[in-house]
Amino acid sequence: MNIVWKNPSPRAEGSTLMDFFQGFADGFGDDHAVHSRMMRTLFHALADQPAATDLWAYTQHSYVWLYLAERRDTDVQVQVIAGAYELKSDWPEAYHPPWPEASLIARTTKPTQALRWILTALHGRLELPKRYRRSQPVPRDRTPPQESGDPMPNGPFGRTTPLRRVSAQQPERLQDYFTHLRHEPGILYDQRAQAMLRLIQHLEASNIGADQWAYTSAIKLFLTNTDRMENGIKIDTAPSCYLISYPLTLPKTICDQVWAYGETEHVVTAAEMIRTAIQLTFTANDRDNSD
Repeated sequence: MNIVWKNPSPRAEGSTLMDFFQGFADGFGDDHAVHSRMMRTLFHALADQPAATDLWAYTQHSYVWLYLAERRDTDVQVQVIAGAYELKSDWPEAYHPPWPEASLIARTTKPTQALRWILTALHGRLELPKRYRRSQPVPRDRTPPQESGDPMPNGPFGRTTPLRRVSAQQPERLQDYFTHLRHEPGILYDQRAQAMLRLIQHLEASNIGADQWAYTSAIKLFLTNTDRMENGIKIDTAPSCYLISYPLTLPKTICDQVWAYGETEHVVTAAEMIRTAIQLTFTANDRDNSD
């Protein structure tokens, strides 16, 4: 497969994509050396694949976006984080997305899995659990209320239902934890913690997540089905949006971990996305396991 680097910088004219990756290893420490080695391993494997079409690569900082030359409607974003490949790809057209503009994030330490995921995603052949197939009904997305002027929703009988924090992190309340983070030194901690506090207030007022357990890790909030800090719905904040993901039940041979992923700027939409994620994560896993 011929890999074409489409956007080299003017000073990189005449260089190859392998030269670009090698540059990460030169003088930037061990983490960059690992990134360089893993990327070169993966792209050597891609280059060895037989193909009738070129693979186009666009780079920005440590990210790479890959397209098939004759199919520019889908791409895979590749990066290396903490010694693992992280691959972001479009939601397959044959399956219902949980939210508008949802995508998939796959994570693996194995270059063979990363290679297979990239090629399968670029050709539109990724397979998801049966309940997402368009021929079968899935929980319908709720239409979120308008952001401006909406009153805060109330739980049963006008009361809010507090999120339960896992026993290992009690007695500190979630609100106290994120209020404390507002005063921590760090990039945009104040803005991100405020956004999380607004979301928690809305979840509790909407009775969303009342049956789940919550725990925190740094600035992130997780919802699980048990009183343990285990894999579940992950909620993060950026300066201008909420980042929400939940694990998909796929065979480990496909990829070590796969998540459905979505973003929104609005707290109301974020709460409804979390409601959908709860339905799909904690009420459908048994069906997936029995497929």
